[in-house]
Amino acid sequence: GSPLSYQQPPKEKVKTLHNAPPPPPLPLQDYRLKPSECMFVCSRKQQLHMKSLEVTLELSRSIECATREQSVRADWHNVRRPQVTASRFREICHV
Repeated sequence: GSPLSYQQPPKEKVKTLHNAPPPPPLPLQDYRLKPSECMFVCSRKQQLHMKSLEVTLELSRSIECATREQSVRADWHNVRRPQVTASRFREICHV
């Protein structure tokens, strides 16, 4: 849209729920996505690549600690490079 549209008041007022329940603690124990009806068989190379992207809870916590103040840390850039981030997901969807 036009840059001017960003300066206009919102069309609808944002509703704030003050009595909403708190979010559940993450990660949810033993939570798994249901199998999809879409079946895609990965090649061995693709399977290995997908396996390399898996991260355990302990590893994710250590990565989080090691990559605080991310913009100044090389570790953060090295960890993020192979990951499918939101911006990279958008790129993939628009290929």
